[in-house]
Formats: sequence, C-alpha cells, structure tokens
Amino acid sequence: MPRICSKCQQPSPMHDFVCSHCEAPLIDNGELLSALDLNGNSSKLKIIPTIVVLIVVAIIGLLIKFLS
Repeated sequence: MPRICSKCQQPSPMHDFVCSHCEAPLIDNGELLSALDLNGNSSKLKIIPTIVVLIVVAIIGLLIKFLS
C-alpha cells in the first residue's frame, strides 16, 4: 500500500522517503522518514546469520581436512 503525501495528497511507493510527485519528505506514523531508517537495520540483521553460517562451514571444512 502506498504512502500518501501530507503535502500534495498523492500516493508514493512504500520504499520512497520523499514524495515522487512534489519531493516533500514523507512522514509515517508521525515520524519523518529517511533512507537510513528504511535500510539500516534490516541489512545488518540479514548479514549476521550469513556470517555465522560461513564460519560454521569453514570450521566443518577444517575438521574434515584434519581428521581425514
């Protein structure tokens, strides 16, 4: 569902942080949106499990190599 701009009342996509029509800053639940707010936390949370999996795979690979 798109966000409605408080300035021009036009819909903008959910991933935008400024209105695609009048370029006014978009507000969500009374808070000004920014690119850092939209992208910051989710990417950090996704990379941690990836790093853990890579470490586990590396340890298993080393154990197989040394125990063979």
